[in-house]
Amino acid sequence: MNFSFSAKLVYGIIAMENVGKGNGAPVRCLDIAKRYPGISPFFLEQIFRVLRRKGFVRSLRGPGGGYVLTRSMDKISLKDIVMAFESPTRKDRYLPEGVREIEREVRAKVLSSLEGMTLEDINNTDTRDTPFSRQIRQWSESNHGLRA
Repeated sequence: MNFSFSAKLVYGIIAMENVGKGNGAPVRCLDIAKRYPGISPFFLEQIFRVLRRKGFVRSLRGPGGGYVLTRSMDKISLKDIVMAFESPTRKDRYLPEGVREIEREVRAKVLSSLEGMTLEDINNTDTRDTPFSRQIRQWSESNHGLRA
């Protein structure tokens, strides 16, 4: 079985991790786009609008502006980030109810496991050795030529 993440979710996690690594200093979309050449600054702005609306980041205007986290990295669960970008239910009207129920159960288990993982956990882990980071890296490299 192959689960995949949407581009917005993957880039949202990348954006949040980069802002978290800023240690309170504002991080600009352009700086993240330079680190990940496959991500356009325009698309990052769209992602940050979602993150700002959901209360994860706030924007600072001006020459030294950018985005900062509204909470510490250890208070932001991956479940929260996933919920900001992913629809809670499938909108496929042709999907049999039994399959929908299985999908809901799997989703609940995945979200439950992500609830215990925080942005700080990703930041403090060698990203080459975590299954989650490997999946994000594999997806981004195969779909968009990104290199972390």
